[in-house]
Amino acid sequence: MDAAKADAGLIQSRYRLTRQRAAVLRVLQADGGHLDAEEIHERAKEELSSLGLATIYRTLDLLRELGLVQMVQYPNAAARYEARLDKHHHLLCTRCHELSDVEAPHLDELVGQIAAGVGFEPRDFKLQVSGLCRRCRNDRG
Repeated sequence: MDAAKADAGLIQSRYRLTRQRAAVLRVLQADGGHLDAEEIHERAKEELSSLGLATIYRTLDLLRELGLVQMVQYPNAAARYEARLDKHHHLLCTRCHELSDVEAPHLDELVGQIAAGVGFEPRDFKLQVSGLCRRCRNDRG
């Protein structure tokens, strides 16, 4: 999502695109996402040195509420954030905690078939798979 769309989203919701909000969005857009709040804080402080961690959390909550960022949450791992809003899924390495995006459009059809079999109407879903990435599998040796 570009800054103009984010600005329009904030204005439409009657919030201003403050320097702090813009810095958080820039960090997420530049990195491709999957950062936790502390990583976002460290990177945004390079631009705004007085930026506090509490401001990061408040900003992330607001941006999530407005649909400008997504949170990815796994058990026993810090919440991660991304500005990517299109339909995609995630793979989490349980050893190194690398989080990878996966596009799998064929899953829509499969989920639809499974849901129809039990009379359920799916509105949305996100597949999150945990396991070992290639690097960690090779390092097991």
